Amino acid sequence: MASLTLGVGGVNVSNNLGIWVGTSDEDLQLVARTGDVIGGKVLTNFPSLGNPFDVDENGVVWVGNFGPARAVVYSRVPGSSE
Repeated sequence: MASLTLGVGGVNVSNNLGIWVGTSDEDLQLVARTGDVIGGKVLTNFPSLGNPFDVDENGVVWVGNFGPARAVVYSRVPGSSE
C-alpha cells in the first residue's frame, strides 16, 4: 500500500491511496486506488495503511471504505493463472 504525491498527475486527496503488487519497482501493477468505482460504489479510503491484508500469486484480499460502509474485497492480480 502506498500514498501518491498530491498535485502530481491529477492526484488529489480523493485518489491518492492505493494497493500495488509486483516483485520490483519495474513490474508494479495497480490493484485498487481511492476514487475507483468498485461494485457501483466509490472507494473512499482504506481503513489504515498499516491494516494487514492477504496476498498470494492470484489475488489480494483487502478492506475498503465506501462512504459510510466497509467491505472486504478480493481483487485478482493481473496476469494470474486463477
